[in-house]
Amino acid sequence: MGKYDRIINSLPRLLGTEPAYQIRVQAVKDEMLKELPNHASAFARSYAEIRAEKDEADDVLSEINLRLEAVSQLMAEAFEVEGTTKLTLDTGQTVSTYYEPAGRVVDKEAFRLWCIENGLERSLQLWPSTMVSLLKERLLAGEDAPAGVEAHARRAIRLSKGAA
Repeated sequence: MGKYDRIINSLPRLLGTEPAYQIRVQAVKDEMLKELPNHASAFARSYAEIRAEKDEADDVLSEINLRLEAVSQLMAEAFEVEGTTKLTLDTGQTVSTYYEPAGRVVDKEAFRLWCIENGLERSLQLWPSTMVSLLKERLLAGEDAPAGVEAHARRAIRLSKGAA
């Protein structure tokens, strides 16, 4: 028995995609049904293959982001040493560096109070993952969803690492 079995059937099913995106998803589904047998095992196998493809792409993207950050730091240091902020490449592209203000919250309560004092209370919200965690805890405890939150049953798929 799963953790949410006693509550999940009472929640309405939510597809979770925007209509325009769902149209694109449906077109891909239609193409897949031309190639795959229409049964769960074929879909599960295809899901595992596509997840492996995504994992490989994520690894490549991670490496690209690492190299991009490394060259960005090297370039910024060289720009400072050479006293420049902008270069034009022979391709016509311009590369420039600049500083802009940035910040991070180090005292959440102080910042929350400041926001309220400055009329920003309607802009305050929890991260979605925190809200979902609170929702799950309340539903498991037999309580209603927090005020202003609708509970839905969203399909989740997990692929174990398993043997390759």
